[in-house]
Amino acid sequence: MIKSIYSNLLPKAVLLSVFLSPGYVISNAYANTDSISGIEQTNGKLTGRVVDAKGEPIPGANISVKGTTIGTITDMDGNFSIDVNPNQILTISFIGYETKTVPVSNQKTVNVVLKETVNQLDELVVVSYGTQKKRDLTGSVSKIDAAELESFPVGQFAQKLQGQIAGVQINQSTGQPGKGMGFRIRGAASINGGSSPLFVVDGIPVNMDLSSINPDEIETFSILKDAAATSLYGSRAANGVVLITTKRGKQGKTQVDVNASFGVQTLKGLKTPDVMNGEEFAQYKKEYYEDAARYEGYTGDVPEQYQNPSQYGAGTNWYDLLTRDAATQNYSVSVTANKDKFNTAIVLGYFRQDGVMYNSNFERYSLRANNDYQVNDRLKLGLNIAPTLQIKNNQNTDGGWQILSAAFLADPTVNPYDENGEPILSLNSPGMFPQPNWIRVLHEKTSKTQDLALLSNAFAELDIWNGIKYKFQAGLDLGAKNYRDFTPSTAGGAMFTAPPQKASGQYNTNFHYSWTIENMLMYSHKFGDHSIDALVGYSAQKYSNEYNQLTATD
Repeated sequence: MIKSIYSNLLPKAVLLSVFLSPGYVISNAYANTDSISGIEQTNGKLTGRVVDAKGEPIPGANISVKGTTIGTITDMDGNFSIDVNPNQILTISFIGYETKTVPVSNQKTVNVVLKETVNQLDELVVVSYGTQKKRDLTGSVSKIDAAELESFPVGQFAQKLQGQIAGVQINQSTGQPGKGMGFRIRGAASINGGSSPLFVVDGIPVNMDLSSINPDEIETFSILKDAAATSLYGSRAANGVVLITTKRGKQGKTQVDVNASFGVQTLKGLKTPDVMNGEEFAQYKKEYYEDAARYEGYTGDVPEQYQNPSQYGAGTNWYDLLTRDAATQNYSVSVTANKDKFNTAIVLGYFRQDGVMYNSNFERYSLRANNDYQVNDRLKLGLNIAPTLQIKNNQNTDGGWQILSAAFLADPTVNPYDENGEPILSLNSPGMFPQPNWIRVLHEKTSKTQDLALLSNAFAELDIWNGIKYKFQAGLDLGAKNYRDFTPSTAGGAMFTAPPQKASGQYNTNFHYSWTIENMLMYSHKFGDHSIDALVGYSAQKYSNEYNQLTATD
């Protein structure tokens, strides 16, 4: 009956996004070309050499013709050759160097000197309990600014990071709305111990559901990918560390950003499960009974349901009955401001995703308020508060013998509705196991989760003397979750049983809290071309979790 089953539906999305950001400036500039020399007549072939400021060749530099797909790279000696027209423009680029543009004109040979992008090398990267310049990093660390990913209209920051970081695998293992993502840094490192990295938000290790974090609250990501992270976070950092810093007010700047997006998720265009339609299945069953009578001693007739296969045509398409086009929408408003010695950043967000299967959806209400106050030249205080409410309405739609895959085994000759348009109670066909009506199961069961979370931290930073600083930080990760499940007698029954069954219900609660206290004494001093950075710290963390479950039948 079934030629192939797809139990996990990961819908593609067709999305329309609008981003409004007052004060946002788009700039476009051409790099100067004052180091270009050697201009001669050309007949279409242009050769050249790319070197750095010291005259050393740059192998692997990208040479492309602006506005086309034509391009090449330099060899080990920095040389290249490319076919061009006199009116075209070359773009020469390499990581860590300024990009330059070169008008071809009548040149035959071009020598280009690329300068190092000092600004990028001096950029600060968050690394565990402090920051370092890119040029000083010795470990494997990747940094991404959230502003580079703001055009991705998705509900989870993990979805934005997919495919953006070398050595980091981010997978979506279920099509259920609002479900978390799987992180793997440098692959799976353990068979039984788990392979998820440690997540740290504004310096506080967290245990909360990552889907509760509004991506529009985030300013930067830093991924610590090597074993050096365990020197500060211990064995829990063995699978890597994901450091998240959230938005803060900018000195002397007030900005309001509005982010709104609406999209439609659709299964159209994806490969659908290849199953028999009503006529094909009835013909198969008819031939089955005819062969059983001819070769196996079956003495009965072909059941009336299968005697005239042509009457069914396409029959019941369970895939279409259980799935739909579903909307996804995201709205976020952020305000960052600075007033005298006070900095603040407030982000308010709402996200909703309807599932491509009926009666499934996910909602998130989020708020973040980050505040800093510079008391005097030496003392700085800060308080961050981020409450989140998530509402999930999901049934067991993924995996073997769950709603979708089980419905593929249902008889396509059976009409799931009676003459009044009401769903029938169960599916019963000759020679087949009984099943519940999967339309009733999908629409009548209740499976709802409400998750209230609070992530907060406060800090005090004191500049003691001549590069010596002390920082105290306390953080709280709090979560309260409840889960309600109810199966009425009309929708009860598993894969090979049919209703009516005893009604059943389940109510679960989960409460967790985690507090963290840190004391850090830091020293930083630079002399000449050398610098010293030292850290002495004491950190304590406690995690507590309580779980209750209540079930009943009949």
